Amino acid sequence: MALDYVRAMLRPNARRRYNEGVFDRCKEGDLLEFHRRLYSHWAVYVGDGMVIHRIEVNGRVKIREDRFWDVAGNDMVSINNYLDSIKAAKPGHEIVQRARSRQGDTCYNLMSKNCEHFANWCRYDVTFSRQATLATTVNAGIAAAGMATGIPPLVAIGLGVQWLMTKTSWGVSYMYAYGTVKMSFFVSSSSSSSSMSRTSGNWMNPSDARRNNEDVAFQCTEGDLLQFPREGGFSHWAVYVGRGWVIHLLDDGKVQKDRFWDVVGDSLAKINNYLDGEMNVLPREEIVKRARSKLGEMEYNLVSYNCEHFATWCRNGVARSQQVCI
Repeated sequence: MALDYVRAMLRPNARRRYNEGVFDRCKEGDLLEFHRRLYSHWAVYVGDGMVIHRIEVNGRVKIREDRFWDVAGNDMVSINNYLDSIKAAKPGHEIVQRARSRQGDTCYNLMSKNCEHFANWCRYDVTFSRQATLATTVNAGIAAAGMATGIPPLVAIGLGVQWLMTKTSWGVSYMYAYGTVKMSFFVSSSSSSSSMSRTSGNWMNPSDARRNNEDVAFQCTEGDLLQFPREGGFSHWAVYVGRGWVIHLLDDGKVQKDRFWDVVGDSLAKINNYLDGEMNVLPREEIVKRARSKLGEMEYNLVSYNCEHFATWCRNGVARSQQVCI
């Protein structure tokens, strides 16, 4: 499957075959990501080969229904319900109903009401966009750098570009003007209570958190990937290798075996084999073998080889990270 993905990126015919595979797997309510040159376009699959999306044509923005293949064009497509791991998705028929209810809507704002905001609202009732979050972060970083170094033009550039992006539809290509790094930021709410545990954008009391984690520990089978959402918007990942043990890549670069309960801490653990729908899954004994083969190794790179890269390499044979995708 990983090889198919690479071929699809390079060859038009392979790209078409890859998209046909995605099309065949689509279910009503799935979110589709169309990988454009410098950004991603998003749509909701509503069945019968049709999608509903927020689109800008000739300077006019409208939510409308189009054929899957008309929207795909020559670009690669993927099913990407990326918030499923932290946010409950609505039933498929309700997602479609919500999408249809907004047809004809002409409201648009790149930073608060773009195509990705619309798609996530339909599926999760949350208006969230990783692309907009990244752009805001970049702009804030430019402005902060300007203030820290005493260079007023940098401050002006950061704030000025942010203003343009909130007031106009300009700036889509600017999203990745500083490279093609796409950062996944988890939806979460803030709280000052230190006696609560973090879960999918909410807070849970310790007893409920413990029960959640006990359920996860009971349900785990060898080779499952475990996600431990941490405070600050990122997640730690590990491979379950049986008998209450996990193998994971630590921030200091060491691959280590630890007990599930020592790793979970005050996080809410979840089984998250999110690549299974689009990538090959290795046999469980092979996943565990691959994880054990790396024990003691010292290698870490936040962008190209973090704990999530390690976990997906063990299970799916490809190092992938939703949190930092290059």
